[in-house]
Amino acid sequence: MADIAAARDQLSDWNSQLPRLYEHGTTLATVGIGLHFVAGSILLLLGPLQLFASIRRRAPAIHRWVGRLYASSALGAGAGGLVFIAR
Repeated sequence: MADIAAARDQLSDWNSQLPRLYEHGTTLATVGIGLHFVAGSILLLLGPLQLFASIRRRAPAIHRWVGRLYASSALGAGAGGLVFIAR
């Protein structure tokens, strides 16, 4: 639903699923929640990769880079969430 609303440039359609997600005139909050969603998705995808012992053993450099991206995404998700709730 949200992707269709964004494509049609009707961000207020997001509110049908998540009330008060979008309010006109709160651009910073909208960007913040967008960052929170994107960074959170990265966290969900990369988190399990860090738990594979075979990746840690065979490709430690990849494990470290995935960890750096994971930590950066965690900071981004946290910052985006804080910006959204501070509106």
